Amino acid sequence: MQPQPESDKIRESSVLPISAESALDLLLGLSAHDSRNEAQRSFGKHIYEQFLTKLLEYYQKDSYAFRYLTYLLATTSASVRGFSVARQIYGGRIKAFEKARDFEIESANHLLKYSPLSGDSVFMKLLSALSGAGLVSALATPFQGLISSSDPISLIYVISVVLIGIPLGLILMDYIIHRIWKNRITEIKNKYPEAYYEDWQANAVEGYKKLSKTFLSSALQIERDFYPDTFRQNMLEGKEIESIVNKHFPLADK
Repeated sequence: MQPQPESDKIRESSVLPISAESALDLLLGLSAHDSRNEAQRSFGKHIYEQFLTKLLEYYQKDSYAFRYLTYLLATTSASVRGFSVARQIYGGRIKAFEKARDFEIESANHLLKYSPLSGDSVFMKLLSALSGAGLVSALATPFQGLISSSDPISLIYVISVVLIGIPLGLILMDYIIHRIWKNRITEIKNKYPEAYYEDWQANAVEGYKKLSKTFLSSALQIERDFYPDTFRQNMLEGKEIESIVNKHFPLADK
């Protein structure tokens, strides 16, 4: 329903309390009331308490301005609800991203189970199982023959393998596994912020912009009906509305 301004005489005596464009600023601030961030939620509540309620109280004695604000704030309230729905929908997408990220991190962490120097690694469990089955002793039999021989070269060979070769092999294997794990974790941490941003642009921002354009169009019509003398008609043009909305989303363009 279109608002019905009162007489021209009353209108001429009234000053525009708040422009439609400024109301868009309030709308975007109010929309933080259901943010996942506590500080932003407090900010949204502060906007409501300091501007909406006190603005109406301030203009109570100016019946014409008060009526204008009533229509404008009704439109604002409906748009705040629209922003809340859009935020909830996007919140579901964020949770899906977080689950995918956590799954990839958990999968990457499985690599550490193959690190030979980790106490609970697959390697240590396998070694323990082989030892329990007596297979370690069987595998060491060839070396026992070399140790029992009088050949010093064979003895040096066994000592070198046991004291140098095996530890170096384990250390190298452990280093490679940790290197692969670290690179994978870094890749995941770099991947998801970029994915969040791209999805935020493609879905959240575009939805917020559409809601803002719808709100601004309604708010400008209310301003035009109540304060036609100071209203610029070209403000209702699509390109003008789009330009105003884009200014309110500076982070939307990378």
